[in-house]
Amino acid sequence: MAKAKDAKATEPSDIVEAPARGADEATPAPAASAGMEASLLALIAAMTAREEIPEFAVRTELSGEGDVKFPKKLVRITFDDIGYPGWTCDGWLNAPVNLVNRWDAAPAQGEEEFRRLALIFFPDWNFVTPEGSALPRTVAGFDDVPQEVFNRMIRGRLATIARSVQNPLGGTSSAPPNREQKRAAARRNGATGRR
Repeated sequence: MAKAKDAKATEPSDIVEAPARGADEATPAPAASAGMEASLLALIAAMTAREEIPEFAVRTELSGEGDVKFPKKLVRITFDDIGYPGWTCDGWLNAPVNLVNRWDAAPAQGEEEFRRLALIFFPDWNFVTPEGSALPRTVAGFDDVPQEVFNRMIRGRLATIARSVQNPLGGTSSAPPNREQKRAAARRNGATGRR
């Protein structure tokens, strides 16, 4: 089976790269994103309550020049369990805030803008058309992505982000234990007295 990334776009305008930020673009205030983050986590919790999203492999690609590089974190989303064996796509986990804000506003901007941004947030896939040919990763290519595959793309990326927020250090925490954690530790260690 040919990989979709080997397929060539027929028109250069179909290929989308992340836009460079100009000096005239204001950096969004972190407080503006705090409400969206809380809403996003609530949405993720509601979605994952209805459907068990498997954990997917996460990898980091370094880009940039010099000693300091940008760690682009990508999740490899699989579709075997929903009937698409061998299908995979990558989802960008740590996109800059300006792109996340554009993504949040994209539905109001129209379907084409949403698809252009989706190509940035999902930089690789190996999907095929109903006829079996490689599905080009273009704005028009989204017409042939099955709805359940697109849903898994979105949910898989968001669930991975939610898991990393809930457990950012892989099971350890630098924060001091709260009262309930102290009580649980005391019970495990056999201590029965209260402080």
